[in-house]
Amino acid sequence: MSNGNLSNSPPNFQQNLFPRKNTMIRKFGLARYRQMFERLKAAGGKCGCEFNMGGTIGNSFQSHRLIEWSKKFGLEKHNEVMEQIFIAYFKDNKDISDTAVLVECATAAGVEGAAEFLAGSDHIDEVKRKLRPRGINGVPFFIVNDSIRFSGAHPPEVFLALFEELDLPLLEAK
Repeated sequence: MSNGNLSNSPPNFQQNLFPRKNTMIRKFGLARYRQMFERLKAAGGKCGCEFNMGGTIGNSFQSHRLIEWSKKFGLEKHNEVMEQIFIAYFKDNKDISDTAVLVECATAAGVEGAAEFLAGSDHIDEVKRKLRPRGINGVPFFIVNDSIRFSGAHPPEVFLALFEELDLPLLEAK
C-alpha cells in the first residue's frame, strides 16, 4: 500500500504523515524516482490503472486490519475492498491512515460496518502476528508459494522469472 510503516503503536494513526513524492525522492534520488514512477505509470496504463504520486505516506496498519476483516464477507468483497484502498491511495492521493477514507473504501466495496470495526481492536493481534514474524515492516512485500519473501517494488520480469522458475501457472492478462 504505502512505503510507510505498519506499526500499530501510535495511538493516532495519522500522527506521522509525510509528502509521498518528497519521501520517495529522498529515499531513491530524483533520477531513480522518475524512472520508477514512469515505469509504474506505463505498466498501470496497460491495465487501466492510474498512478499519481501526490498525497502522503503514513501508517497503513489500519488498512491492513480492514483488509483482514473484509475476508469475512467473501473473496469478491475482500478483493473489492483492497481495490478501493489501492484506488484511494495510488490514484486519488487519499490518506489511507484516515479512518474516514477507509470507511469510504469499504462502503464503495459494498461492505458495511467498517467504522465500528476500525474503532475497535479486532484483528490487531492477528495482523501483527501475520506481519511481524515474517519480517514485514513495510510494503510492498511479497510472499510467493508460501516460502519466498521479498520486499520492495520490482519490474514484472522479476516476478515472471520467479513464477517460471517455480513452475507456477500464469494467468492471461485481462
